[in-house]
Amino acid sequence: MSYMDFSGADLTNVKLANSNCVGTNFSNCILIHSNLYCAQLKNANFENAILIYANLSGADLESANLHGANLSYTNFLNANLRFTDFEAANHDCSNFDNADMEGANFN
Repeated sequence: MSYMDFSGADLTNVKLANSNCVGTNFSNCILIHSNLYCAQLKNANFENAILIYANLSGADLESANLHGANLSYTNFLNANLRFTDFEAANHDCSNFDNADMEGANFN
């Protein structure tokens, strides 16, 4: 499923645990309560997506674009967030415990 284009789709409650979504476009998607546990999301685009209460624990989001995304209450436990762009993202009450955030941009 890598390099798919879901831009603007309503994917509320979607179950993509352990999926290969490398380079997939989720821009402007609604992913509320989505399960992306341990998904491969390297270079994925989540610009302006809504991921409230999403489970991204153990996911690989290296170099992903989360610019302007709403990540409130999102779980990033043990996620790979190296070089991920969080600029202008809302990450209130999100869980970043044990996540690798080397080079991540939160400006």
